[in-house]
Amino acid sequence: MVAKKAGKPVAFPVTAGNILAAMFSVNRSAKRNRDAAQACYRSSAHGLAKYRRLQKELCYSLKDRGLVFLYRMGVVAATEKHGSLTVYRGMGYCFHSPLSPDGVTLEQTQGDVTVEAKPRKSTDMRLMDAIETLRQLVAPMDGFSRSSYQPPVRQRWHSEYDDDDDRPSYAYSHWDDEDEDDEDEWR
Repeated sequence: MVAKKAGKPVAFPVTAGNILAAMFSVNRSAKRNRDAAQACYRSSAHGLAKYRRLQKELCYSLKDRGLVFLYRMGVVAATEKHGSLTVYRGMGYCFHSPLSPDGVTLEQTQGDVTVEAKPRKSTDMRLMDAIETLRQLVAPMDGFSRSSYQPPVRQRWHSEYDDDDDRPSYAYSHWDDEDEDDEDEWR
């Protein structure tokens, strides 16, 4: 299942095991790209952040394509709702997705949705092979609806001042304004 040499991407045969392994690989890559995009945004590297965001979206779209394909084959089942995400389980794998099968009522569970991105293992399918494997799937999205996933609101750092009135006022220097007034004297 795992190609050993680096080189051209290999599209593995369409089997449930290969598709699940490919979905696991692209899902892990999507989480790494999500974390990298957040770090880039925090450091004001917006061009890199956009690239990482686009990579993340590509990985998640391929994962959703695999989920729909395997759901229709009966390999994975939608088991519950976790926030606005649907949890799919099958053959020892578990995936969260904003795609939900139409006409299926699922139990709502509580808890944190964010999952930590783990490093790639040597036994995982290479990302380029996973992408090629999932690209060969034809899985129309009819019969599924996409929820608008809203990530949890991040807590901002708050200072000891709760109200704006209690904040210290900052004295801005009028040095630049004064220099403009005195500019004629310098000439």
